[in-house]
Order: sequence, then C-alpha cells, then structure tokens
Amino acid sequence: MPPRRPNKPAAAAPTRRQALASAAAITPVSAAPAFARDPWAWASLLGVFALLAACIGAPLGEAVAEDFDFLHRALLHGTGTYLDGGGSSAFWRPVAHQLYYQLLGTLIVTHPLAVAAIHAALLALGTVLLYRAFRQVWEGPLAFVAATFPLFAESTRTLIGWPSHFVDLGLFIGLAVAVHETSRRRLPTALAGLLFALLCKEVAIIAAVLLPFLPFPRARVERVRWALACGALVALWGGVYLAVRQHAHLALPHGIENDPRLLATPMTARFAWALAGSLRAILSLPIVADAHDAIALGIALALPLFAGILAVTDAGARARLAAMRAWILWGLAWSVLATATLMPIFPLWQPNRSHLASMGLGVAATAALGAVHPGLAAAMAGGRLVMLALAPRAPQVIVSDAPATGAFMDFLKLTRLQRFMREARIALHDQVPRPPPGSYLVEANFPRGLIYALGGDHALQVWYRDTTLHVINAARFRASSTLPAVAVIQYQPERPRREVVIFPPDGLRAEDLAYHTVLAGRDAAALPMIAHADALAPDTSLIVFHGNNAGLRALAYLHLQRYEDAEREARRALTIYAIDYNARVTLAAVLIIGHRFDEAERVIASLQRTHAGDAGVKSLVNELASQRRPAAAQVQR
Repeated sequence: MPPRRPNKPAAAAPTRRQALASAAAITPVSAAPAFARDPWAWASLLGVFALLAACIGAPLGEAVAEDFDFLHRALLHGTGTYLDGGGSSAFWRPVAHQLYYQLLGTLIVTHPLAVAAIHAALLALGTVLLYRAFRQVWEGPLAFVAATFPLFAESTRTLIGWPSHFVDLGLFIGLAVAVHETSRRRLPTALAGLLFALLCKEVAIIAAVLLPFLPFPRARVERVRWALACGALVALWGGVYLAVRQHAHLALPHGIENDPRLLATPMTARFAWALAGSLRAILSLPIVADAHDAIALGIALALPLFAGILAVTDAGARARLAAMRAWILWGLAWSVLATATLMPIFPLWQPNRSHLASMGLGVAATAALGAVHPGLAAAMAGGRLVMLALAPRAPQVIVSDAPATGAFMDFLKLTRLQRFMREARIALHDQVPRPPPGSYLVEANFPRGLIYALGGDHALQVWYRDTTLHVINAARFRASSTLPAVAVIQYQPERPRREVVIFPPDGLRAEDLAYHTVLAGRDAAALPMIAHADALAPDTSLIVFHGNNAGLRALAYLHLQRYEDAEREARRALTIYAIDYNARVTLAAVLIIGHRFDEAERVIASLQRTHAGDAGVKSLVNELASQRRPAAAQVQR
C-alpha cells in the first residue's frame, strides 16, 4: 500500500482582532474606467440638469446691479490695470471681476442666456473633476455622491444665473482642478488651479491649507513639499493682495469693517450665524423658518440615526467607519474653515456663500454614511434632490415686495431683479433705439429694491454704450423743466408681459401739472389738462399712468360736487388700475355721502391695507364713523 500523506493541521480560528481587521479592509477600488464607459462619471456630468430644472422660468444670465460696475469698466473704459478692484470698491479679484467681464462682457449684455449656459457647463465640468478625483479611492456611487453634493442645493442656482457669481463659480472650478490634480500628484497644475481660485475669491486660502493633507496615499516628505509650495503661493498672492488693497483703497461693503455694533458681536455668535445659515442653505432652505423645515429636519436626523444604530450593532460598520476617519476629519476641517470665512460679512446673508463649505461637508458625510452602509449615502443624495425639487421656483411676475427670505440676495430676489432688467432692456431698445447724448431716463413708480438693479446710471450707459446718459427719479424730473428727458420707465405691479412700460416724458409733465392744479383748488381747469395728459401717451397698456389720470379726474369731480361723475370715473379708474389711491379715496367719500356705509367700509379697508397711517385714510375712517352714528340713531327712533 502506498504510504498515506499526513493530515494537514487544522487552521487556527481567527482572533477577534483579525476578524475586525478583515471587516475593516476596504474592498480594493477597481481602476476607474475611461470616462465614456463610466456611467457614474456621466451621472456626475448630467447632474447639472437637476439644478437647471429648478431654474425653469428664470431669466438666467441677465446682468443686475454690480454686474454693471464691472461691465462699465470693461466695455466703456477698458480693463486697464489688473491691480485694482476692476469696478469693485471692496475686493481684488482680477479673474472674476476683470478677465471674466473682459471676455464675456458683450455676450452678457446681448445674449445673457448663453452666459448662463457657459456657467452650467463649467459647473458640470467642476463636478466631473471632483468625481474623477474621488474615484481614485472610492467606488463610483460614493464618488458621485461626494462630487454632486455642492450641486444639489437650491442656492447653487445663482452660480448659473448671475454673472456676478462667477466669483463663486470660478472658485469652485479652480478648487476642483486643484483637488483633481492633487489626486494625481501633479503639483504644478494643482498650484495653477489654486491660484485661479485665489484670483476669483479670497476664501480659497483654506484649500491651500488643506490640499497637502488630502487623504490620498502619500509619503510624509511629499506632503511637506506640497505644504511649502502652497504656503509660498499664498504668501506671494497675499502680498500682492494687500498692496492692491492699500493702493486702491478697497474696503468691505456697507462699512462692516468699522461698524462698532457689528464689531461688538461676539465671534461665537457670528460663527453660529454662519453655521446655521450654511446648514440651512445646504438643505435648500432659507435662513428664516420655512414650510419645508420638518422634511429637511427628518432627513438630517434620520440618516445619522440609522448610521449610529448600524455602527453600534455592527462591528464591521464601526471598523469601516474608523478606516474612513481621515476623509471624515479632512472634510469637516474644510467645512468648518469655509464656514468661518463668512464671519466677516455678518449679518449680510447670501446662501450661495455656503457652496464652499458644502464641498467639504459632502466629503465628510459621504465618507461617514458610505462607510456604515452605501445605501445611506444614496439616501442622502436622494433626500437633497427632494429638497431641491421642493425649493420655490422663480417668480413669473415682478412682485412689488421682495420675498421675505432673510437674505440680502438669493435666487428669488435675484430673479425678481433680473426679470425687471430684462423687460426694461427690451422695452428701451424697442422704443428708444438711440437716445441723444446727454439724455435722461425718468424712473417712476419703482418699488423698493428695483432701482438697485440699475446700478445707478451704469446699466443705461452700458446698454447704449454712452457715458453721458443718466437715470433720474420722477421727483427730480418734476422739479426741473429743463432736463432733456428722453423717456419715462414705469413699473406696473404684477402685470404679466407689461410690467415695465416706456412712455413720453411730456405725458408725465402734463399729468404733474394737472395734479398741482387740482391741489390748488382749480378743479375745473384741471379736467382738460388731464385729458391732454392722456392724449400725449395714448397707449392703453399704460395702466398706472391712465389709472392715475382717471383717479385724479374723479377727485376733481368730487371737489366740484359732481358726485355721479366722480363715482363713475372712480370705478373706471379702478378697472384700469385696481389700487389707485385717488380713485379709492373718491369712491369711499362718494359712498359715505350717499349713506352706503357698508360698501364704503370695504373700500376704506383696502386703503388701510396699502396706506396704513395715511392722514387721508384716517379722515375717511372718522367721517364714516361720524355719519354712521346719526344714521343708526335715526333707525332706532
């Protein structure tokens, strides 16, 4: 018989330490496929369409407010030196404030939607660069969740829609390049991306601190070399920045650098304000209480709760979480530092400023949730898409009052201004194609905040490429009979498609003359003047202008004791312009005279809603009360 082989000794059972080590081992990440064959890369690229869907109906790309400071410099005076604010009195950002407007200035004015398309493409590019960086260490789904985290927030809409927010978009692109190149250990191009970001916005300095410590496999000596290189770049940039700031006398806006009340606010309070605002913006919520707070809170609490339960009950989950510790800490450090950079601009909240912090928070949250269970990271991405879908859409009319969102500027307030600017630009070019040099444009009936969109005279001068044109308000126009006004631009409340109208200044002068004639007690003489004003601007779509004239005519009839004519004209005025003050006052007075007290009370109530505290309205209230008392007593007798 052939000899038998000895039995192999039984393998020893693995110790608990070995079992945990096995569970903690990260599954080797397969090499990232070529972009064309990587579905998660395509998903990252196309993720921008979710954001664009939330922008439907917005006049994207339309220049507003400070855009015209930079356009004025680039298009009318030339860029000149790059060593000043480039149109800004606060910041040195030569890429975002000078180079950008020099390259795209004409396109911003003539084809704003094309500029928004460029912004969307750049945002998608930056997202793909982040995805390809994270794909070096994570599987596709987790890399997708981390890369798209800054994308899926309603405040990111302004990075597409507002040219001025290229400061944040350029910052994002530069940092995405820097992170991507760091993942491939390419120091020169990583520094180039970092420099581009610094020249767009100062807060890129946090990337200079943290880039060398990105948790990609790297020798310590190499990290030291990267840290020294980033430090040298920041020192060079910082020296130039300080020199430019001093030479160009740059200072933060609204005097917040020297406001004693703001300086007295504790740093802890400022950081708490910045942190709360950033977290709400990342969840697509305004800084004030919102109807969707409960949904966001449920998402924000449920995911960490499930992760905590799994981590407590599953040793493998705890081990995987520990293996991700470096990524979690790095992402949190980025987010905290980015949030701290918002403290100097307290209390002027703008939710787009949370975009930088969201880059780090996305890394930390994806690493933590994905380590416990990949499904939790997927649920986070899904929850943020839900919140993005619930965010309010762009208003379709130019509302009289800006939305009360608690922000100095956000997507809703921005689109309100942009819609006004688009209508104003189109109406002016259609009806006033070439104003004579030295002309004035008269603004009338503008609600609070809309005039800010014009940037003083700059919008008008940029639109017509003429630095001699000026914008004045109706009060100054009425005070001078010699100003060469070329047109009146008037706002018509919530009047779709004709919210901004243009008409001849002679019509406004005639209306003003009629008004002062009524004020002087010469009501009969005012009637033909009102008719003349109507004739000078016969366009029936001028509802505010013709409604005001009809209301003034009704008031003149009231003073002349022609009560039937006054009531008829007042009602006609209100069919033209439902909130005309004179028409409602006249109608209320006529109704009181006719002892139609209930109807008069309803008219007075509408006046109290729009003119609370007005002396004329108070007088009507008193008159109604005094007339009702004897009438009621007579009924009782």
